[in-house]
Amino acid sequence: MIKRYLGDYYNFTCIADRCPATCCSGWAIEIDDDALEYYRSYNGECKELFDKNIDWKEQTFRQKENGDCAFLREDGLCEMICAIGEGALCMTCGRYPRHMEEFPNVREFSLSVSCPVAANKLIKQKEKLTYTEEEDSETEEIYEDFNMAIYQKLVILREHIFRILQNRDIPFSQRSREVLDMMKNVQNSIDGFENEKYERHIQPETLFSLLFRLEPLEKNFRRFLYEAKHILFGNGEEYFYEIESEFEMLHPEWEIRCEQISVYFIYTYFCGAAYDDYVYAMAAQAVYNAYMIKLLWIAKWKEKKECLDSEKMAEILYKYSRELEHSNENMILLEQMLDSVEA
Repeated sequence: MIKRYLGDYYNFTCIADRCPATCCSGWAIEIDDDALEYYRSYNGECKELFDKNIDWKEQTFRQKENGDCAFLREDGLCEMICAIGEGALCMTCGRYPRHMEEFPNVREFSLSVSCPVAANKLIKQKEKLTYTEEEDSETEEIYEDFNMAIYQKLVILREHIFRILQNRDIPFSQRSREVLDMMKNVQNSIDGFENEKYERHIQPETLFSLLFRLEPLEKNFRRFLYEAKHILFGNGEEYFYEIESEFEMLHPEWEIRCEQISVYFIYTYFCGAAYDDYVYAMAAQAVYNAYMIKLLWIAKWKEKKECLDSEKMAEILYKYSRELEHSNENMILLEQMLDSVEA
């Protein structure tokens, strides 16, 4: 089996109670079957904790009124780990923020940027993001109805996208446009349409407004979106482009950071188009996410009236990622919207 690892995958350590945004809050944590059976049959002194804190019907940990996992203590530590050890964790908790995409005899691993530690690593990295590959003797069953030919072409296309996005000799906006044009033509070939040159320009406000169609997972982030929209677009189009240019001048590192974000999303999700043929949408989502995060950086900069450091940029990145990557429904909806909007 081929296994690929993005960036500094192995060098991750959870900072537990020192984390500025715990992963143990704000979302329903699903329990895998093996872990559920372990909790159900457990007869130790923590049995009452399991009975009280697990929703056996939904196969999730219960949540407190504030959205915290029922096992999360006030000091930021996990009651289960403190009482039994990390070996008792379900698959979701044990793996996070380690993310895996599955293909026939291929596994691709990354660290989700919804984790503050992973987001900070990505934002601070100046070197071009790369992945390592290894192969072992492990094999698995054949996936039924999987189009291996399409997948292999997507892997090759992804390498080409990496080269375009990481070409720092040209502006990032030009790199993004080149990727979108190329992937739209690829999508047309798949769908049986003729290729053409796309000159359509979608207004930034229109693209930003797509975020409000997603299901809000954290109310404070949705409030920030409304505030950001007012800051960015409340004074007209000319003002928006003025503050965008000023932000770029004061934060010259923005291009590298948007590059890293887009490469992260391309690596993690692009080849998943082998399952649904949404090739353009998968590429567009990576570019779109990087651009939206940039706009949120601009809004936060104008709100604070001071330049943003890497920690503040990383905070916006992981909060944005949680709204998207912690919801399959939001991921699918954004994919569908971008497939039709032709950004």
